[in-house]
Amino acid sequence: MRRLAFLGLATVAAASACGGGGGGERLSAEEYASKLGAICADYNNFQASISPPTSTAEIPAWTEKVLPRFRDSVSRAKKLKPPEGEQTQVNEFLSVADQEGDVLEQVTDAAKAGDQRKVQELGARGKALDARSDNIARQLGANDCVTE
Repeated sequence: MRRLAFLGLATVAAASACGGGGGGERLSAEEYASKLGAICADYNNFQASISPPTSTAEIPAWTEKVLPRFRDSVSRAKKLKPPEGEQTQVNEFLSVADQEGDVLEQVTDAAKAGDQRKVQELGARGKALDARSDNIARQLGANDCVTE
């Protein structure tokens, strides 16, 4: 998924996937990449429809719209059953996505407090998480989940 870009400081967020969920057969690598990509594309389209904040003060209102949709996208991706051979990568992708959501919540709190320095520090952390997520998305063949 494209990340939650704000203030030019970072792109924060990601799609993820996990082999969790109920019964059912695992997907092939191609099916998994396609379904994950569709979740990412849906989120990307939603995010693109919302104007990004142009100041620290605008971040909380923006995240009130974006973060629930991001969390929902992650939840949907968790229900996918990746090929067994990709489970380790998928688990890492999920972990990164959870961390990105947490960082976005922390950015929101810092913005509410007017702490621009903290917003910038967290933005840098988000960028590092994005780089990890992009690398994994490429390995999984989920190009709609890559931000670059």
